[in-house]
Amino acid sequence: MSRPVSVFLLTSAMLGGGLSLFWHRTNKQGGESQIHVNEPFVDASSSARIEEPRKNRLQVLTSGVSGEALTRALEIADTIAREHTAFSDAEASHLLDFVSGSKPSGLTRSDWQHLVNSLFNALRTRPAAPARERLSLVFANMAEKDADPVMRLYALQHISFWLPHEQHPARKQQLADLLLRMSQAGDQAGCATMVMSDLQRAGSLPQNQETNTMIDQAALRLASDPDAVTTARVSAIHTLADRGQTESLPELRSIAMARHEHIVLRKAAIFAIGRLGNLSDDRDRLKRLASEHRRLAQAAEPAIQSLVSRK
Repeated sequence: MSRPVSVFLLTSAMLGGGLSLFWHRTNKQGGESQIHVNEPFVDASSSARIEEPRKNRLQVLTSGVSGEALTRALEIADTIAREHTAFSDAEASHLLDFVSGSKPSGLTRSDWQHLVNSLFNALRTRPAAPARERLSLVFANMAEKDADPVMRLYALQHISFWLPHEQHPARKQQLADLLLRMSQAGDQAGCATMVMSDLQRAGSLPQNQETNTMIDQAALRLASDPDAVTTARVSAIHTLADRGQTESLPELRSIAMARHEHIVLRKAAIFAIGRLGNLSDDRDRLKRLASEHRRLAQAAEPAIQSLVSRK
């Protein structure tokens, strides 16, 4: 799983949300990692049975019903992603239409989330021509417009994987512009900011002062915004810590000490202080926080050790 989304979803789980239950670990090659699947529909004694998934896989993948049909669909998609095989142009075009449409009535919301994520992994692995031409638009539309926040997060994760491989300059710039736009406001702002930071670190966004300033300012503005959702602010704080933004320390110290702030947000700020602060300025503050609440101590005590180790 990419670091941005994993942090965001872990935060969501700590806040009592269920997003982390729906996330499925992916690696940077686009496949599912640590997938363990059964193959009840493949009978090694029958060549016809062996060929069944290949001949009928589009029908299976788009059946839109739960139970055994969904299990078979997920297995096919995950196997394609894991083994780096490919869809035909016709299959890819049909599947892009399918994932861009409405949730089938025969699937629960979590089933649909899982299936779309697996299909995206498979479509990205060895993209057929329709996927190369349309994936950027499909991801962008889902990230910005889907009514389901989990689907928007899935789309952002897949943008982080796909943008480095987008060969069309205009489409690549459109994805970069989308991330910047989404980093300004909304529930996905923190995730978008983290994705930008990671893409820049990997060399997929410009590594210049203008881009540095743009990302740093987006993260600090979001972390400081009392009207932003807590999960987005936590993601922004992690971005600041990862980027070594010591200029954010006054704001981070203020958040850590603010009793009215969500405790998860305060813990994130404490963690960042441990990475960015210094022993002379922050040891006493962190000790007070550790004595205030046992949950704060879970972050403050390691933060003190981090500062000591860097002295």
